[in-house]
Formats: sequence, C-alpha cells, structure tokens
Amino acid sequence: MSRYPEITIIGLGLIGSSLARAIKSKLLCDRLVLFDANAEVRDKAMALGLGDVVTDDIAMAVQDADLVVMAIPVGAMANVAGEMAPHLKHGVVITDTGSTKGSVIKDVSPALPDHAIFIPSHPIAGTEYSGPEAGFATLFQDRYWIVIPNGADDATTETLKAFLSATGAIVETMDCDYHDKVWLLPHTCHT
Repeated sequence: MSRYPEITIIGLGLIGSSLARAIKSKLLCDRLVLFDANAEVRDKAMALGLGDVVTDDIAMAVQDADLVVMAIPVGAMANVAGEMAPHLKHGVVITDTGSTKGSVIKDVSPALPDHAIFIPSHPIAGTEYSGPEAGFATLFQDRYWIVIPNGADDATTETLKAFLSATGAIVETMDCDYHDKVWLLPHTCHT
C-alpha cells in the first residue's frame, strides 16, 4: 500500500507544499489536511488549492489523520508534537522532514503518546525558494528520502517507505547515528 486514507501536513513551506502537490497529483490519500500557524501562508495554500482542508486548529488537523508529516523547522518540532499529542488517534504514523535525526528523536519522541508511531525521515531535496507558492509536485522525483525506522515494526515502516516512493523519491533506510554522521553531526542519536 502506498497511500493513507487521511494525511495531515504541518507546515506549508517548500517541502510541505511540494509534498501536498505530489500527494494530490498522484492521488496518495482520500483527504489531505493542511496546517500552518501563519495566516498568510494558509491563505496562499487555500488559493493554490493545495489541500482539502487548510486550518489553524491543530487538534482538528490531526484528529483523524493516518499519517502526519511535520514539515517544520527542527527547533519547532517538540512544541508542535506536544500540541498535537492529545488529539492523535491510535496507530497514527508521524514523520518529519528535518535534516537532523538525533535531536528530532530526542525532542519529539517523549512528547508523543505510546499509541502513535514515530518514524523520522529526511528528504534530500530543496531549492533556494520558500513558501507555499515555491512548491512543486516533482520536488522529490529521483531524490533520496532517508527513513529512520526508530523501532517501528517492519510493516508500518514499509508502508511509509512505499508512500514516500510513490512521491517519486528514492527511499533508503538508515540508522540514526549513520544518518547524522553523514550530515556531520556525530553521536547525536542517543539520549
């Protein structure tokens, strides 16, 4: 399976808006919910038709999600995880798009409920532009997207990998320490 019934993307910059476009163009979910704290960004996302719902209510954004993608700065992830935690349904998969994994795991994992499955990831893609208008559906095409299983079961990890592959990405599984070593951040994965 390469799709989820409902997907929520938190953060509608280049990565989040490109993912929204890829999901819509490849029909990778039944309902796409978008959240951003910035009203101007939400207005642009609505004008561009990036999702089925665009909201500033994080509880509503995540309550029915089967997959939540945090496409926000690494430093904001702990707070956002804490805000959405009480509203997550059982079995939801959470991933992120941050460039470091050890700090994200350390910050996000304690904030999430036990019934959520956190599988960190990192798309190796981008441009010099930002904002929802900068996104495009083929941003991930033939680009690596690294997945850190983080203790998730094989079936759940493979479903996420199949979904990311369906965006056009080349998906690789990697250990957290190795990922962060490659990105010049040695020994950040252990708390």
